[in-house]
Amino acid sequence: MTYLVLTTRKGAELAIQQALASGSLRLTGAQTVNGQQLLHLRGSDPWYTSSAALLAPGPTAATLDLWVSAVSYLPVRSAVSADDGTPPADASFTWLPATPANRAVFTPQIPAGFTEQTTHCPCG
Repeated sequence: MTYLVLTTRKGAELAIQQALASGSLRLTGAQTVNGQQLLHLRGSDPWYTSSAALLAPGPTAATLDLWVSAVSYLPVRSAVSADDGTPPADASFTWLPATPANRAVFTPQIPAGFTEQTTHCPCG
C-alpha cells in the first residue's frame, strides 16, 4: 500500500525514501528524461477510485507509477492506472528553487501590535 504526503521538499524526499525502505514502493528502473536522471518507482494506490468504480461499486486495484529525481528524490511525474480500464490519471510536478524570494512567500508577516493569547479549554 502506498500513501505519500508530498507537501515540502524534505517531506517528499523522506516519504519516498520511507516508502522504498518499507517496500510499499519498489524501484523498477532508471530513465533519462530531458537530460534529467529519474528513478521509476511503482506501488499500489489504495485511495484510488475510478469513475467506473463509482458506477459499479466494488474494489478497484490501482497501480501508482512515480518518477522521481535520482538526485533529490523529488517527484517529477506520477501516473495512476486502474485494472478496470479507466484511463490513467497523470500528474507532473514542478518544484520552485529554494531561493530567499520563494521562501518569503511562505513566511507569515505578523501584524504590528499582535499578541499571542492562549486559552484553556474548560471541558475537563
